[in-house]
Amino acid sequence: MGVIQETYASFAASVTGAGQPFELKRAAIRGVEYEVFANAPPSLRVSFETVAQMNAEKVALVIPEKPGMREITYSELRHRVSQVGHSLRNTNVGVKKGDRVVLCLNKCVEVFILQCFPVASITFVNEFN
Repeated sequence: MGVIQETYASFAASVTGAGQPFELKRAAIRGVEYEVFANAPPSLRVSFETVAQMNAEKVALVIPEKPGMREITYSELRHRVSQVGHSLRNTNVGVKKGDRVVLCLNKCVEVFILQCFPVASITFVNEFN
């Protein structure tokens, strides 16, 4: 093993070992064993909720608009996610946990985020109210 490989292996072991920030463990996902991060949030929903709570008044999105830019804070994004998720679940659409949802999106990150997070939020939409 060369110096670069040894350095990499040493570094990887120092951050992925037991008790380290990126500790690895084995987990079965749909019957297949994978090596996963032990400290990873259980879902996108939990990850978003944690970040939104920690950064409520910080800027989450900057959206180009004519004539300038529009900023959306995590608090505002969280509120919008809640509104869209609530609408998907409680209107005639009736989306519920386990349903498959097709999204028709424009080619921009903002639309993707504002549409995908509500779908993930359906199981927790009441926590935002």
